[in-house]
Amino acid sequence: MTHAPTSDALKNLVRFMVCLAALGIILALVIQFSGIFPVEPTLAAAPLNTYPTPVNDQITDAVT
Repeated sequence: MTHAPTSDALKNLVRFMVCLAALGIILALVIQFSGIFPVEPTLAAAPLNTYPTPVNDQITDAVT
């Protein structure tokens, strides 16, 4: 069984892309666990002209 010879440029490109992906994963994990960005996003405040109303047994904000 013979294999077609691959160029060194293609091997280097694949190696570069794998290393870049690994570095991206490591960087994302460092940022995630270092606490630079909050894990839970802050909730936007509801407008002052809304009030909660029950719709289909769910509380929603209705604008009057």
